[in-house]
Amino acid sequence: MLKRDRLQTVVKKVMKMLPFVPSMLFGLTVYLVLELVFGSYGFVAYHVVDSYKQEIEEGRSSVENREQQLRVEINRLQTDPDAVRRAAHDLGLVGEREGVIRVSGYRYTRHRGYDPGRPAPIMRTIADNRPLFRGIGLTAALLFLLVQLLTGPKRYSGKRERHSR
Repeated sequence: MLKRDRLQTVVKKVMKMLPFVPSMLFGLTVYLVLELVFGSYGFVAYHVVDSYKQEIEEGRSSVENREQQLRVEINRLQTDPDAVRRAAHDLGLVGEREGVIRVSGYRYTRHRGYDPGRPAPIMRTIADNRPLFRGIGLTAALLFLLVQLLTGPKRYSGKRERHSR
């Protein structure tokens, strides 16, 4: 008899909590959807990482192209004496039988033999919005519960009416 009373008490408590289950599930669903779309590992963050990856790949390909150009230039400087002379002239050097003619009003700008490139891009960080998402989920659950309680049908009150046959 004691177990039966205890079971009835538990069933009554569960029945009282039953109206809260849909609102809790709704709030949890809102939280999970926000986390899936806007979270630090969600779709938006995935897009940010993907665009950063594309930027890095573009930078890597431009560095590889520049490396190939420099390899060709190094090979030309090692094998072609005229290329060495032109490079020396770009640096402002002259040979033994050469002279420099200075023209007034003309500014000589040296050819820059290398391009330092641009610094690697910095990836945009995604803020951790989980506390905000939890708050929105809880608010949605409470609003859902409020609407459910105000507009829903009457719930089981715990009292039974006995009908005679």
